Amino acid sequence: MCCGCALERKGMVYFQNAGKFILRDIELYIPKGVAVGVIGASGAGKTTLLKLACGLLESDVGIVRTMGKNPVKERRQLSTYLHAYFAEHFYFQEEETVRCQFRLMEALYPWDRNMFCKEYKVLERQFGFSEYVDKPVKQLSLGQRRRVELAAVLMGEARLYLFDEPVNGLDEQGKRVFWKQLQRKKESGATVLISSHNMEEIRQVCDRIILLCKGRVLYYGDGGGLIRRFAPIGQIEVRFRGRLPDMEDIPLLWYHIQQDTLRLAYNANYISAAEIIQRILGQTQIVRINVTKQNLSDVIAAISAERGNDE
Repeated sequence: MCCGCALERKGMVYFQNAGKFILRDIELYIPKGVAVGVIGASGAGKTTLLKLACGLLESDVGIVRTMGKNPVKERRQLSTYLHAYFAEHFYFQEEETVRCQFRLMEALYPWDRNMFCKEYKVLERQFGFSEYVDKPVKQLSLGQRRRVELAAVLMGEARLYLFDEPVNGLDEQGKRVFWKQLQRKKESGATVLISSHNMEEIRQVCDRIILLCKGRVLYYGDGGGLIRRFAPIGQIEVRFRGRLPDMEDIPLLWYHIQQDTLRLAYNANYISAAEIIQRILGQTQIVRINVTKQNLSDVIAAISAERGNDE
């Protein structure tokens, strides 16, 4: 076990009911101080992976180590250093007010009072729940509940944060606050593992990506590598004025010129959109240009469907 390891899984297998595989043959090493996104189609095993990491589930085969500890047998010891959030669970008591819930947190955890109060005020202001802090939790909308729950999970200085679909139910402003707070935690040295159906958003905020498909890891690496491997195809539409651009010696998938409009497709592993545009600019005048890239969510869904048909 490396001392710099936040999360490690070797040969991990998890079954559900009648021997059905949810996760199988998982080999992962997640170092400290990075943000890792877990993506994949519905049913890929994202939530199961996070639950195994925090000890809510136990692997049938193999080894799971979270910060060097068995997350099931040593769950109590981990609780001080690991904060987890699952969108499917409600964390606060329905009848109590938001303020009472945070006071209860303060009493239960060994936090410095001044530090707790300071951090609470920051999160209350940024997430904007001061207006309903004295309301019972049951009277809050889904978005309001999400704000106070995420603020509660972000309290303190955990070493590892696990988030399952954290921005579901949040408006755009709430999402921006959450991602900002997540970046702050990462900069302080914490490790973040976060699952989401919003693959483009995850790719932008995370250092590394885990792509799950049918319970297996298809990819683990940086976001750029993910795009190069699974979604490298782009299309460009150019309206030009002047001479027809010559595209014959450019490595394109296809191109078509009709009157003053050029349409083409390319593989970014061989040539970039910027290089293509530069070549066109050297031959003619561009009036309007539009670049579109493959939708990563659609690509992953297609891969998942194809893998499902193969099994």
